[in-house]
Amino acid sequence: MVRSAVLAFLSFGTLLATLCATTPIQAAAPLTVGILSAPVMGYRDASHQVMGFEGELAHQICERIKRRCTFVLQPFNTNLSDIRQGRIDLAFSNILVTEARSREFIFSERYMRSVSYYVGNPNTQPKYRSTRVAVIKGSVHAFYLQQNHSAAMEAVVYTDISDIYAALKHGDVDLVLLSTILQLGFLYSDESGLFDLIGDPIESYGLAGDIAVAINPAHKQLKPDIDQALRSLLTDGSFNKLNNKYFPFNIY
Repeated sequence: MVRSAVLAFLSFGTLLATLCATTPIQAAAPLTVGILSAPVMGYRDASHQVMGFEGELAHQICERIKRRCTFVLQPFNTNLSDIRQGRIDLAFSNILVTEARSREFIFSERYMRSVSYYVGNPNTQPKYRSTRVAVIKGSVHAFYLQQNHSAAMEAVVYTDISDIYAALKHGDVDLVLLSTILQLGFLYSDESGLFDLIGDPIESYGLAGDIAVAINPAHKQLKPDIDQALRSLLTDGSFNKLNNKYFPFNIY
């Protein structure tokens, strides 16, 4: 009886060892990462690789947290919507951390500081009508204009940043209101020389603060790893190298 029990136990152990040896451990599912489609921030090069500051930062963080990532280039509001709906897991999308957004998303530690600026042609600003200002749908800038300047300024809402700057060049709007980083990216790439920063930087009304990775709450366990990856990029010089590749000043 005892011998039969021992043989049965050994047979079970052999079977278990065989299963463990032949059944692969399930790897973590790839993360879908939304990147802001914008000059300097996110674009595809000639070989179809995702480049830009936020694009490369996302690559490096995925490597450091040892997760496979699929990258999608999307407009700002699409990234916000897709995080809400669970269609993407992370967003590197120039997202300003606000109290309202912090109730919806998990945010990493910051990877950038931001203020806001107007850009336009200083020589063609209107005097006898409302100023038409291009803003991104769902942005803090759209809310700012609605709450503070609805009498003197007409907010013209766009989904894609490329459409905003096309409208400025075509004269469909007088000004663009966005974060300074995006505005400088446009000014550096524009060859006309017609446009410039207008007025002073806007730091009040929630138009300045930390830019961070937005994390789908279903993956809140990723926050410590992403924070640690950001810290390691800062301490080993990798962040500074990436910063200097795209900007002539410290964005952190």
